[in-house]
Amino acid sequence: MRLRHTVGAALGALALLVTLPTSADAATGFVLFQYGDPLLPKSTWKSGQLENPPSDGICYNLPELHNRPLWFGIGPYNTMAEEAVYVFTEVDCVGVTTKVDPGVKKGNNVIFKSYLIENPGG
Repeated sequence: MRLRHTVGAALGALALLVTLPTSADAATGFVLFQYGDPLLPKSTWKSGQLENPPSDGICYNLPELHNRPLWFGIGPYNTMAEEAVYVFTEVDCVGVTTKVDPGVKKGNNVIFKSYLIENPGG
Protein backbone atom coordinates (compact mmCIF):
# COMPACT_ATOMS: atom_id res chain seq x y z
CA MET A 1 0.00 0.00 0.00
CA ARG A 2 2.79 2.44 0.89
CA LEU A 3 4.68 1.62 -2.26
CA ARG A 4 1.64 2.57 -4.34
CA HIS A 5 1.35 5.95 -2.55
CA THR A 6 5.08 6.59 -2.93
CA VAL A 7 4.99 5.83 -6.66
CA GLY A 8 1.88 7.98 -7.07
CA ALA A 9 3.49 10.89 -5.24
CA ALA A 10 6.66 10.57 -7.31
CA LEU A 11 4.70 10.54 -10.56
CA GLY A 12 2.68 13.55 -9.43
CA ALA A 13 5.85 15.48 -8.62
CA LEU A 14 7.34 14.56 -11.98
CA ALA A 15 4.19 15.75 -13.77
CA LEU A 16 4.44 19.10 -11.97
CA LEU A 17 8.07 19.54 -12.97
CA VAL A 18 7.33 18.76 -16.61
CA THR A 19 4.42 21.19 -16.82
CA LEU A 20 6.05 24.15 -15.05
CA PRO A 21 6.65 27.00 -17.47
CA THR A 22 10.24 28.01 -18.03
CA SER A 23 11.53 31.34 -19.20
CA ALA A 24 14.50 31.98 -21.43
CA ASP A 25 16.95 34.46 -20.02
CA ALA A 26 19.11 34.76 -23.08
CA ALA A 27 18.79 34.37 -26.78
CA THR A 28 21.09 31.92 -28.53
CA GLY A 29 23.36 33.44 -31.12
CA PHE A 30 24.96 36.76 -31.87
CA VAL A 31 24.13 40.28 -32.91
CA LEU A 32 27.12 41.51 -34.90
CA PHE A 33 27.73 45.19 -35.62
CA GLN A 34 30.37 47.79 -36.15
CA TYR A 35 30.68 50.89 -34.03
CA GLY A 36 32.27 54.28 -34.21
CA ASP A 37 31.49 57.69 -35.66
CA PRO A 38 29.35 57.03 -38.78
CA LEU A 39 30.61 60.28 -40.32
CA LEU A 40 34.21 59.04 -40.28
CA PRO A 41 35.60 56.54 -42.81
CA LYS A 42 34.54 52.92 -42.35
CA SER A 43 38.18 51.97 -41.79
CA THR A 44 38.02 53.76 -38.40
CA TRP A 45 35.08 51.66 -37.16
CA LYS A 46 35.53 48.72 -34.80
CA SER A 47 33.73 45.36 -34.71
CA GLY A 48 31.38 44.48 -31.88
CA GLN A 49 29.07 41.65 -30.94
CA LEU A 50 26.41 40.73 -28.46
CA GLU A 51 26.81 37.03 -27.62
CA ASN A 52 23.68 35.28 -26.35
CA PRO A 53 22.11 38.63 -25.40
CA PRO A 54 19.34 38.78 -22.77
CA SER A 55 15.88 38.31 -24.27
CA ASP A 56 14.02 39.80 -21.34
CA GLY A 57 12.45 42.83 -23.01
CA ILE A 58 14.70 45.19 -21.02
CA CYS A 59 16.52 48.04 -22.75
CA TYR A 60 20.32 47.85 -22.87
CA ASN A 61 22.74 50.56 -23.98
CA LEU A 62 25.79 49.53 -26.00
CA PRO A 63 28.69 49.63 -23.53
CA GLU A 64 31.18 50.33 -26.36
CA LEU A 65 29.65 53.79 -26.73
CA HIS A 66 30.01 54.91 -23.10
CA ASN A 67 31.33 58.51 -22.96
CA ARG A 68 31.44 58.71 -26.76
CA PRO A 69 28.42 60.82 -27.75
CA LEU A 70 29.23 60.84 -31.48
CA TRP A 71 29.59 57.05 -31.75
CA PHE A 72 26.87 54.60 -32.74
CA GLY A 73 26.44 50.92 -33.40
CA ILE A 74 26.30 50.54 -37.18
CA GLY A 75 24.70 47.93 -39.47
CA PRO A 76 23.37 45.31 -37.02
CA TYR A 77 23.32 41.68 -38.18
CA ASN A 78 21.01 39.38 -36.22
CA THR A 79 22.31 35.80 -36.45
CA MET A 80 19.76 34.41 -33.97
CA ALA A 81 17.22 31.85 -35.17
CA GLU A 82 14.06 33.13 -33.43
CA GLU A 83 14.47 36.46 -31.65
CA ALA A 84 14.06 39.84 -33.31
CA VAL A 85 16.26 42.68 -32.11
CA TYR A 86 14.91 46.21 -31.79
CA VAL A 87 17.59 48.88 -32.09
CA PHE A 88 17.15 52.53 -31.14
CA THR A 89 19.03 55.62 -32.30
CA GLU A 90 19.39 56.98 -28.76
CA VAL A 91 20.31 55.58 -25.34
CA ASP A 92 17.60 54.10 -23.12
CA CYS A 93 15.62 52.86 -26.16
CA VAL A 94 14.53 56.30 -27.32
CA GLY A 95 14.48 57.66 -30.85
CA VAL A 96 13.95 55.90 -34.14
CA THR A 97 13.31 52.17 -33.77
CA THR A 98 14.40 49.57 -36.29
CA LYS A 99 13.39 45.92 -36.08
CA VAL A 100 16.09 43.45 -37.13
CA ASP A 101 14.46 40.09 -37.80
CA PRO A 102 16.31 36.79 -37.29
CA GLY A 103 18.94 36.17 -39.96
CA VAL A 104 18.78 39.76 -41.26
CA LYS A 105 21.67 42.18 -41.72
CA LYS A 106 20.79 45.85 -41.92
CA GLY A 107 22.88 48.28 -43.92
CA ASN A 108 25.27 50.88 -42.58
CA ASN A 109 22.47 53.44 -42.67
CA VAL A 110 20.99 51.78 -39.54
CA ILE A 111 22.69 53.28 -36.51
CA PHE A 112 21.86 52.63 -32.88
CA LYS A 113 22.88 53.25 -29.28
CA SER A 114 20.55 50.88 -27.45
CA TYR A 115 18.62 47.67 -28.07
CA LEU A 116 16.15 45.20 -26.63
CA ILE A 117 15.18 41.63 -27.40
CA GLU A 118 11.89 40.05 -26.48
CA ASN A 119 11.58 36.30 -26.11
CA PRO A 120 9.05 35.19 -28.75
CA GLY A 121 7.87 32.36 -26.51
CA GLY A 122 7.24 34.39 -23.39
